Amino acid sequence: MNVNRLQDLAYEWLNTLMGWLSSPQFYAQAAAIAVGVLAARLLAGQIVARAAVFRDEPTEGALLKLRRFAWSCRDLLFPLLIFHCWVLPRP
Repeated sequence: MNVNRLQDLAYEWLNTLMGWLSSPQFYAQAAAIAVGVLAARLLAGQIVARAAVFRDEPTEGALLKLRRFAWSCRDLLFPLLIFHCWVLPRP
């Protein structure tokens, strides 16, 4: 690749980017993504705060290993909710 080819690729990429930035659909999609991330973050926080299995680390009782495993996975709720909201509903 020479400098002219790289410059042509940069101009092509810039034109594509300018097309996206001038499109209302781009802003609608960006806003939908931002709202989805915010909703998933809030929902994950509410689940962790309200579900006893995620709220306090278990120290004794029945099924201790399983409850400790569930408690250790509480930080994965946010990515799981994003996956559930964006990937699973697709046809």
